[in-house]
Amino acid sequence: MTTNEIQLIVPHSIVLVMDSDEAEIPSDMRGNTIAATDSCVVVGTLPAVDGPTHIKLTNEHLDETSNLHTLFEGTIATPSNVVSVFNTDNQRLLSLPTNEETQIRVSANELRWPDIIIFRVS
Repeated sequence: MTTNEIQLIVPHSIVLVMDSDEAEIPSDMRGNTIAATDSCVVVGTLPAVDGPTHIKLTNEHLDETSNLHTLFEGTIATPSNVVSVFNTDNQRLLSLPTNEETQIRVSANELRWPDIIIFRVS
């Protein structure tokens, strides 16, 4: 089991979770914190001017998620068997090996502008 994490100021206050090979990025978040397609989940973060966001990508069960809001639960296509967190500059921030279909649960400390986001994959 693996947990990768990073704390950073997120450009444009958005991160994307996807397989870099063939992801269809949602065209609009429609004012929501989260949007998804069959191959990508986009999550809004704390605005850059307000400070850093702590992001975890894990395939472990974490007890700390019980205090967080579940923003999304679903499956995305990951044909290269890798799921990654990217910023809007297409810079890979975190990655984990996975299967061609990845179950993902997104948890955050706030429903809007979270500064703690956990992506649990299986």
